[in-house]
Amino acid sequence: MIAPLATIALLATAFASGARAEAVHGAFVHGVASGDPTHDSVVIWTRVTPTGRDPGETDPDPNVSFDVRWRVATTPPTSAAVDPDARPVVEGSRVPMAPGSTVFGWSDSSKVARAGIATARAERDWTVKVDVTGLSHGVRYWYAFDVVDTRGGSKTKPSDFPPMTRERRSETGTFELPPPKGVAYPRDHGPVRAAVFSCANWGWGYFHAYDAAARGWGGVDELNSIAEDSRRLHVWFHLGDYYYEYGQTHYPNADESVPERWRSLDPSTETVTLDDYRRRHRLYRSDPGLQRLHASAPVVAMWDDHEIANNPWMNGAEDHQAWEGDFKTRARAAIRAYHEWLPTREPGGSNGEDDSSDSDSYYYNRTVHFGDVASFHVLETRLTARTDPNANPSGNVWANLTAEIAASDTKAPASWPGSALERRIRDVKTGLDAYRSEENEQMAGPAQLAWLVDEVTSSAASGVAWQIVAQASPVMDMMSPDVEKAADALDGDGAPPPTGHESWRAALEAWTDWTGTAPPNAESFGDGGRAVPVSAARALLAAGRYRLNWNFDDWHGYVAERKRLLKALVPNANRAVIIGGDSHDSWAGVIAADETHWGAEGSWAAGARDPSSLVNSVGAVEFDAPSVSPPGAFEQSFAWCPSELIDRGHLEANPGTLRHAQTGRRGFVMITADADAFTADFVLTPTVRSRGYSPTCGGSFVVTENSADGLNGGGLVLTERACPQFPSKLFTGPADPRFVDWSAGAAAGLGSAAATDGRDDGRIKTMDETWIFGVFLGAFFVVGFAAGLTWRQGACGDVNARGGSGGGDRGTAGRGRRGQRNYHSLDDSAARDAADGDDRQSEIEMGSVGGTRPSR
Repeated sequence: MIAPLATIALLATAFASGARAEAVHGAFVHGVASGDPTHDSVVIWTRVTPTGRDPGETDPDPNVSFDVRWRVATTPPTSAAVDPDARPVVEGSRVPMAPGSTVFGWSDSSKVARAGIATARAERDWTVKVDVTGLSHGVRYWYAFDVVDTRGGSKTKPSDFPPMTRERRSETGTFELPPPKGVAYPRDHGPVRAAVFSCANWGWGYFHAYDAAARGWGGVDELNSIAEDSRRLHVWFHLGDYYYEYGQTHYPNADESVPERWRSLDPSTETVTLDDYRRRHRLYRSDPGLQRLHASAPVVAMWDDHEIANNPWMNGAEDHQAWEGDFKTRARAAIRAYHEWLPTREPGGSNGEDDSSDSDSYYYNRTVHFGDVASFHVLETRLTARTDPNANPSGNVWANLTAEIAASDTKAPASWPGSALERRIRDVKTGLDAYRSEENEQMAGPAQLAWLVDEVTSSAASGVAWQIVAQASPVMDMMSPDVEKAADALDGDGAPPPTGHESWRAALEAWTDWTGTAPPNAESFGDGGRAVPVSAARALLAAGRYRLNWNFDDWHGYVAERKRLLKALVPNANRAVIIGGDSHDSWAGVIAADETHWGAEGSWAAGARDPSSLVNSVGAVEFDAPSVSPPGAFEQSFAWCPSELIDRGHLEANPGTLRHAQTGRRGFVMITADADAFTADFVLTPTVRSRGYSPTCGGSFVVTENSADGLNGGGLVLTERACPQFPSKLFTGPADPRFVDWSAGAAAGLGSAAATDGRDDGRIKTMDETWIFGVFLGAFFVVGFAAGLTWRQGACGDVNARGGSGGGDRGTAGRGRRGQRNYHSLDDSAARDAADGDDRQSEIEMGSVGGTRPSR
């Protein structure tokens, strides 16, 4: 009887484990985040994904909710195996871990500064957002979430639950709050450090920029105070296009995309409804690099256009069609999902507690202060007050310019001077400049600009060194590239010409059929051996030669509003800086202090034709971040044109103000600020179409005051410098740093884990191993016992009977295993099935999220 009893016990244990794994529960699969820091508060965020099935083999109730405990502490949590002699289990939030295998949390409750219980509800897509107040600046905090059960009413406070829990819990995040406005920033902290991002598109490639920032400057891999690490990321900014709303039909289409990214896009169609926007957020937040960055430091985020629809304004959007319904309904849905999925401090202070937040008010401008060093003033420029950017009288400038040239009798550039075509192009320019200079066109609106005046003035009066406007688009002069002057300049510098050409000038003349004498079917080839469409080459040449503005969706399409913005900032700031994005390329430059330079033609019309012309009269400096993954306008529209020609063309067209132009490279900008200097490093991740990447420096700049007597002296000075050395940890680290045991003092990574004591191989061990072992061991004893009983009964020859018995047990075990590993979720998309569904162990081991694997 001993053998049958042992078998029954083993099977009971195995099936009990299966039942526990099978029960509906909440999984933390989208990481954690913090955002909108003040000197004494921060918003923390997570999302609980309903998963599992109940004993009746039914999916979770669509309205299931979870009680979520949150804790913010002054030390990182610890994690330890329940059985110290057992092989350690390295845990992370992305696996359905056995709750009994480890304990996690803060054993010393005195280290927990704030705690509470929130509810993850379907009405908010099971996101949890808490505005944690009563904190101290200058202290490094760690935070995490776990699911608790308050049913019955006996346990209602965080302290009612064990400090070390076996329940499912989130990864761990970290933050440090800045001092209040004007308060001395601790000099032993090093400079304020912030990363600036813009424009991430899933289908165009991998989000290496997020991974690089988190790996090099983020993480909770060091337990010492931030004061001992001057390279730690304090905050990061996302200035728009956090995701793209497009479906699989374009930008990118199947031919342009990274195939596996394109296939996993969810939803596969354009986002229009609240559910659509939520699903797109879920996909993007499955990216491991983005998760790690969110856990590393607070984010200050502001939407641009693609969080809603391409080129929106107050009452519509260029890419919103009548059949897609009411635009304002769509915009409300998009902004609601944005606030649900990001750690924003929502207008009105609801932070998700009030579901009536479907308001038409999109005011979300705010200021984030870093003591006496920097004040970041964040503007909303899409839905609050913007007038229609899509009504310029000439439509698409490139298309219409191409058509004008093609219809002319003097198509060849050599015959343009004095021709009717030249007069026509100049007339078009005059009309476009007049249109974009109209006084009634606005982006930020009078109320927001009045707010900016007050904020900048107050910051400067409080002795803050730098007033920084953070918004979506380039502000400084950005006339179309003059490729003709660029070709001559490159030849003058002795730059190697394109393959097959004696000089840059010869290449340009060949591409544009300069004299119009090329045979009708003649072909010329540009960068990468791409065929050059002569009509497009001529349009590019004409736009630069005749100084046509082509982009009417940024500040250059709103000249009067641009002037109002600069009047609000430049004369009221101690030292003015502008940061932006949107163009997908890297730019650095200056803006004159004299407002006569702020017209449609910028400083060029005011006579500033070289950098020396603005010495002692620079009113602001500007840095615009490249995109995380999508291509820039010029590399996409003029792929045949070498980036050297485009980049130099921009510098030649904006000679007094633009100091750095680099197209065709993805990445971000790392900025620092202290009382004396402001720096910007362009961190590039050139390859986004492959999993691997090697970060490079695209340029480094320092801004200083051009006077010895302090603030408001002789203007600012922008100086290019040698690129600094990147942190060594940017190039090293584990395959998935989130699962490294930092609680035991190991280097790198978020999350927590049991001590490895040298035996852990770094892979994720789930309950699957225990389950499989238990089931097969139980089946083995059952078969053995049955076989022995059959022998004793003299029925050893009845193969069918013996096989049937064994097969039945194996079939039961097989069904149990399939049931355990098939974690059903209410997130009904292919990408979430990949993230939340079958084969989780191999998914983590291979780093696959949302149908893809992270690059390292």
